[in-house]
Amino acid sequence: MKRITLLVCALSLGLALPAADFGLLLNTTAGYGSPGTQNPGPGFSGSLSPWFSAGISGKLYFYFSSKVSLSWQDGLWGLPPLVELERTEFNYRPLPAFYLSLGRIYFRDPAGLIAGGLFDGASATLGLGLVRLTAGLHYTGFLYKKTAAIILGPEDAGNYDLPLDYGSLDTYFATRRILASLTGELPDLSPRSSLAFSALAQFDMNGAERVIHSQYLEARYGLEAAEGLRLTLTGLGGLMEDTGRITGGLMALAAAEWEFPGSLRDMVMGEFFWGTGAGTLDPVRPVSGITRGMVFRPTLPGLMDARLVYRVRLSTVLSAEAAGGLFWRTDLSTLQDDELSPRSKSRFLGGEAYAQAIWAPQSVLRLNAGGGVFFPGRAFSFGTALRWKADLGVLFSL
Repeated sequence: MKRITLLVCALSLGLALPAADFGLLLNTTAGYGSPGTQNPGPGFSGSLSPWFSAGISGKLYFYFSSKVSLSWQDGLWGLPPLVELERTEFNYRPLPAFYLSLGRIYFRDPAGLIAGGLFDGASATLGLGLVRLTAGLHYTGFLYKKTAAIILGPEDAGNYDLPLDYGSLDTYFATRRILASLTGELPDLSPRSSLAFSALAQFDMNGAERVIHSQYLEARYGLEAAEGLRLTLTGLGGLMEDTGRITGGLMALAAAEWEFPGSLRDMVMGEFFWGTGAGTLDPVRPVSGITRGMVFRPTLPGLMDARLVYRVRLSTVLSAEAAGGLFWRTDLSTLQDDELSPRSKSRFLGGEAYAQAIWAPQSVLRLNAGGGVFFPGRAFSFGTALRWKADLGVLFSL
């Protein structure tokens, strides 16, 4: 009865607002992962995501979405079902050069090395001629912990691993932290280049004995070196304040994209990432649990990797991609994996190959299939088996 009442209310509101729309997404994924992967064994996940959008006025826009999901992994159901509030925001544009967002909004730093995902809070963007300024204030304590994946200390990790129990909401919510950001962008620094600077600060609000704050400064330069060839260079410095002890480190990311001429609509992308480990400098821990790779998924501190990706759109309904990457650790202690050899002094972690195809015959249906394999390097214990995974996903949009 409650569901019928909610549906009637949504329909009534949709009819009352001339620019209103609503729908439902059904997403299912089935796959198998070898031991050592993120989800080992056979697995299945499915979710229902209702959404609603409305133009309240010519300057005010509202969007709401939520998700109910259920998973089965290696013979065990992930119960109870997970309920999440997803993107839910008010967008207000009183002037063409000013934009304000409030609610559960998406945030990502320019290079995606510090934070990425949904956060509760507010963001404002102001255009000043050639410069675009964006300021944001975000809170993490009402997010679902495994979606947010914010682990900056052992207390965060301990709470992250607790099974979900709706009788104890501490097992649901992520670590309580505030993230403040200020980004300045020059999208047209020259006819072929752009520049962005970003300053971020993370404040620990957990009230625990161990307090971890962090600050980051990031610069990103983009250049269209030739027709279809885009280059991007990013540098990042970070400070970690762990209960009064201050450490600092660096990250760097270089990327190149080349769209081939012709009618095939294909491109190749190369990336090189480097992050400091323990030594003269220290690891920089991002706010979000950002990882690299598809089968082997290490986090950024103490990591170096190089990858090459080829993407092609074979037709209006079919696209594909193939990727390969190599991984190294920049010190012998920061990066953790259960199968790393405690006696190995090698920095080489291994390489992986991955491919996937996406078929979208209709706007309401999309199917994707992918798989890959990781070949452990000399940093792993002798005899460590290959890691591999394969999955098939179906998305319905109603």
